[in-house]
Amino acid sequence: MALTFGPEAPLLAAIASLWSRTGAQRCRYPPRVLQPMTKETTMSKKDLIDAVAEAADITKDKANTAIDALTAAIVKSLKAGEEVTLAPLGKFKVSKRDARQGRNPSTGETVEIKAATVAKFQASKALKDALN
Repeated sequence: MALTFGPEAPLLAAIASLWSRTGAQRCRYPPRVLQPMTKETTMSKKDLIDAVAEAADITKDKANTAIDALTAAIVKSLKAGEEVTLAPLGKFKVSKRDARQGRNPSTGETVEIKAATVAKFQASKALKDALN
């Protein structure tokens, strides 16, 4: 059973609002110039806690607990192989990556890269539209 959170959830509404305001800055950079991430373009967990506490009119401690609970629920579902849909943001999915051959860039030697299970995020149309 996949977890689905609707837009009526106040925490997710606050995160979606913040994402549309700050996520765009993090993803934009001038053509052909990759700038290092700076404090002005990166939202840390502390910044997210502050913003959620303000938007939801709750204490920072409660916002921290809510964000930790949300993260734990997402991780638990992904470990179980479930897909997690956050209506205003997108979907988190689990994907299996096969073992493959790689190359050590400093020596040119061929190395074996092990198979891995990875998390992937697919942005929703609403998030894509908010960023463009």
